[in-house]
Formats: sequence, structure tokens, C-alpha cells
Amino acid sequence: METSEELPYKFTKKEAETSAKLSRSGSDRNSLKIFEIFVEGDSDVRFFKRWLKEIKTKGKVKFKVKTITKSSLLVKGHGNRGTVIATAEATKDDVYTMYIADRDIWDGDMISQYSNIEALFFTDFPAIESYGLMKPIFKEVNYRRFDGDCKNMEDYYAYITYIVRILYLIRCHFSKKMSIYSDFWRVLEDAIKSEVVKNNLPSESYKYIMHTLHDKAPVEVKKSGILDDSSLPSDIREHAYGHDIAPIVRNFISSQCHESNLPNSYIERALVNVYIDLGYYKDDSLFKAIQEYVEKKMEMVE
Repeated sequence: METSEELPYKFTKKEAETSAKLSRSGSDRNSLKIFEIFVEGDSDVRFFKRWLKEIKTKGKVKFKVKTITKSSLLVKGHGNRGTVIATAEATKDDVYTMYIADRDIWDGDMISQYSNIEALFFTDFPAIESYGLMKPIFKEVNYRRFDGDCKNMEDYYAYITYIVRILYLIRCHFSKKMSIYSDFWRVLEDAIKSEVVKNNLPSESYKYIMHTLHDKAPVEVKKSGILDDSSLPSDIREHAYGHDIAPIVRNFISSQCHESNLPNSYIERALVNVYIDLGYYKDDSLFKAIQEYVEKKMEMVE
């Protein structure tokens, strides 16, 4: 007689939530607390796992960092960020689960709409890749990953930040017409590549690049006034869209480094890893807020 193998039972969302609460109801102050942290993507998982190795917490605590797609209580939203937010809203009574979403191009008013969700955190800057846009980090990455050969990472640092900011403003201004961003990027990339091989002073090269942008950028960008906007935020990382940084860096070091054809993800990871290794996270609000949240919940007796 044929027998069929029984499939393992899978909880519904409601059952999974109930099970989690019941398993924690018997814990006390001395019990091991397990916090789950849900993030948008794999690079976020790597980043926060590395950071968690650096911090110290009181009491017995363990962290599990997962992409939001692995949540048993997942509530679908628009993209991974929307899903993180929607799931956080739906499960805000679960004190041992945290959610971290990218700020992206949202301003403070947009972020404040979710201030009632204690377990939902937003990056201080557009994305985790934004955290590495700091001159000491660029210098360290040059020597740690490129043996000091890519001096343009240091010499052009200020101009790299100006260009990254321009790209951020274009993303914000033309968020519903990203083809303008793409057209601008092509002009920008050509301008950088044609200039860095000349070995001029960084200030002279930047003047040439900006002259080219004023001349050849899409008409919409010229009319927007973005290229003439010289105001800067208190921290340049506020206007640094994460995935814009690595390709700009790579274009500036292309004439100096035989490894300049490395994927953008390599440069992104190098920058954020050094950011963590050198302890710069201690000065940024997100990480302080997460630690305070954990310490607060660790003191709870259920």
C-alpha cells in the first residue's frame, strides 16, 4: 500500500504571532532574549550583522537579522521598503521584533508619520551605503583595499560629495521622471572619465566637469537650478543616495587603479565595513536608538 509523506505544518500569520507571544510569556529578567531584526535586502543583513558584533548589550541577548521576505508575519507593501513598513505597522505589539527601512529621499515630515511605531527605525541618511561617505573612511579604504594607489579617492573627496549631492537633488526633483536622471548620469560619467586622465589639479578638473554639465545636461536639469545650488546640509550624507556613491568613486579612480572595474557592491561594502570598524556608528542616531530600544526591552519582565 502506498503511503504519502506528511508535509510539515506551516503556521498562518496569526498562529505565528500567537506562538511567538506564548513562547516569550514564560521568560523572565534572566532569560535569553532573542530579537529579530528585519531589513530590506542582503547588503543590509551583512551590514547589521557586522555592526552587532561590535556592540555590547546588558543581559542575555541574541540577534537574528533577516531580510523582510523571510518574515512569517509579512505584509506586502510597495517594494521591500514598503513591505518593511507595512509589516512593522501590522506587528507593532511584538516588542522583540525590530524593522529597519531606508530613509531614501523622504524628508522628516514623511518619516514622522510612522513615529507611533516604536520598533520601526529609519536610516539617518538615504541608505546604509550613505554612511560611508566620510573623508577618513575614503582614506582608509584606499590604503586597506587599494594599497594606497587610488589617491583620487582622497584628493577628489570634496568634489565627489558635491557630485553625489547633485545626483540626490535630481533624484528628488525628478522622482517621477527618472529618465532625466539617466540622461544626466551619462553626461556626468563621460565628463569625469575624460577629465581624470589629464592629471590636472582636482579643483581644475571639477571646474571642467561642471562646465560640461552646464553645457550638456538635460534641459530640465539646467532649468531646475540644481547645478547652481551651492547650499549644503549640515552633514553631506543627508544628500547622498547610497547607490550613487560607488559608481562615482569608481569613475574617479579608473585611471589609477587596475581594480577599478570591481562591482559597485565591492566599493560599497568596503566603505561601510570601514565605517563600522572605525566606530563612526557611535556618533549616528540610528545605532544609538536601536541600542536604547534593546536595553529598554531587556528590562521588561513579561
